[in-house]
Amino acid sequence: MRYYFGAYLFPAFIVKLFPFITSKAAFCGYLFLGYLLLSKLILERHRNYFYAIIALFIALAWSGADVYAEHLLRALKGLPSTPLLGIHSERWAYDNLGLSIEYSSILTALIWVPHQSIPVYIFILLILQRHQLPLSFLAATFSLLAIWTPYGMIGALPIFTWLLWSRRLELQSTFNLIALATFITTSVVVAIYLSSDMPTGGICISCIPHRLLRPSNFFFFLLIELGLFFLVLRRKIYKDPLCLISIAMLMALPFLYGNTSDFVMRASLGPIFLLVIKSTDALLEAPSVKRKLALAILIVILCVPTSANELNYFLGSGSSHRELPPFDPLSERASAQFAYGANYSASEFLEICGWKFLPQYFTQEKPKLLRSP
Repeated sequence: MRYYFGAYLFPAFIVKLFPFITSKAAFCGYLFLGYLLLSKLILERHRNYFYAIIALFIALAWSGADVYAEHLLRALKGLPSTPLLGIHSERWAYDNLGLSIEYSSILTALIWVPHQSIPVYIFILLILQRHQLPLSFLAATFSLLAIWTPYGMIGALPIFTWLLWSRRLELQSTFNLIALATFITTSVVVAIYLSSDMPTGGICISCIPHRLLRPSNFFFFLLIELGLFFLVLRRKIYKDPLCLISIAMLMALPFLYGNTSDFVMRASLGPIFLLVIKSTDALLEAPSVKRKLALAILIVILCVPTSANELNYFLGSGSSHRELPPFDPLSERASAQFAYGANYSASEFLEICGWKFLPQYFTQEKPKLLRSP
């Protein structure tokens, strides 16, 4: 099996030590601890209790204007209207433009892929700590992303690179150099293991020139997904190096999409969350009450419909999608199929979701590092 298994190691260890604890309870409890730690790190950024609660709410509610794009494009195509709530509208670019790209809202990422989003978000918050953490500790945290979310690690790499450059004087320390070399080596070993016999199609670099010649759809996607950042951050977009790096990454990623939207969705986790935290700071640090109120209203109008829509989609287990006619793009099985248990075997999973995912999780040969000389 070839999979990024970081999120499962500790729960498996707990089950091994205490057999009376089920794997489901151990894993869900571990994720819950991750949610608590993430919330704690967000709350600690603000000394004012009221502001801290507002910051947590904004972080969880932040999204693009996906609902508006979904309804607008469906109306232009003459498709029937959908319920206001309960539709997974975040894949609107695929359903309406045929582009395998998606930028997940914070809430969506925490529900769909908590095993990947939680570690990336925690890493970003550790970088943004007001009291700088040791460089060796941050390097270790970043390297661990290799076994949690390889695509998320790739997306956070420019941010980590800037961190190393901004604190390059600390690399004069022998300890920091040894620690960094150790963690980089570890990440390379994991990368070699995970890339063994890996199916192609996750990224398409050769497609970039062709896509740059037809930028209109990509521009519309970026406007819907990133427009709010420009409205809230304004000059900080290019004055703050981390904001500039993140926005540059998010503007480039859509042109790299492959056969599926996985790479774009996961690689964007770090840059999006960094901009969300920076935008939250900009709102709460706004010099006037009027500006604070204006930004808050703007965020509620643009973000809350998409996040509320997504939350209702999960609570209803995709029922709104199943009620649509077969010809509707939103009736696709991928959006309407939900799990109703926790004891699926690998073969049962593949029977339900499709055997096309077999190469994603299993190799036909031993990874290179495990082969006999």
